[in-house]
Amino acid sequence: MVLEIEGAGNYQLITRRTIECDIALSNLIRSSGAAQAFTDALEAGEDPDSRVFAAVSGSGKLFDILGAALVPEGIDPLEWTPKLQQQTADTLKRVTSDAGKHTLLLAIVPLVTSFFLAGLHSMVTSRNSFLVPASRVQPDSASAATTTTETGGSWFGSWLGTIRAGLRRLSDGRSAKP
Repeated sequence: MVLEIEGAGNYQLITRRTIECDIALSNLIRSSGAAQAFTDALEAGEDPDSRVFAAVSGSGKLFDILGAALVPEGIDPLEWTPKLQQQTADTLKRVTSDAGKHTLLLAIVPLVTSFFLAGLHSMVTSRNSFLVPASRVQPDSASAATTTTETGGSWFGSWLGTIRAGLRRLSDGRSAKP
């Protein structure tokens, strides 16, 4: 996907990312409050778009997130670096045309929610790797792994149930319990 941003040029969505880019974007989304806003909206049976937008725009991280989700056209997304992120963010901050601003503001919510949902999908498909059976825990890491298994497992199940219920409510308009 290429975004034509009047006053800044063309930017492509990073669809293949390095772990460094994944972690940077994940941390930005979490610290912006967007992940919590998404979950809260689903729990309330609401469309999460306005809450996600309010969280991202109010956090001051909008351009940092765009810089972690987009690269200038012609640059291999796997060449993304924090320096390129900052250059992209700085360029996008200086957009002055109404059309360019409109494009950026319309792009932020789908970028955030698609990354969030992709992460959720990844967690769902690999959740068994997060929940290590106690029999496979190394003796020197037993307390850390047990804590992760016990608290992480229950947290993950609860969180996943909330997301599923919220998505059901949005898709069929009925109230559903997690």
